[in-house]
Amino acid sequence: PPRKPKLKPIPRFPKPRPRPKPRPPPLTREQQNMVDTYLASLESARKGGPMPAIKFPDWVIEYVRETQQPKPPRRRRWRW
Repeated sequence: PPRKPKLKPIPRFPKPRPRPKPRPPPLTREQQNMVDTYLASLESARKGGPMPAIKFPDWVIEYVRETQQPKPPRRRRWRW
């Protein structure tokens, strides 16, 4: 019978390591203050309060968006 051709093994590449996220630079006191104010205003708006009248700079909004961990979706177990 004719010989079966040998199959070449598929080269296994090592998985690339995920790059560590660059840590955001520490904020100055004023910056931290602004971020805290922004977070507090978001919280009060979430509770149904008025939206803040102050216009926050883009970097504050950006910073909060970057640093806040997205909350994992709540797993709803079906109760029988």
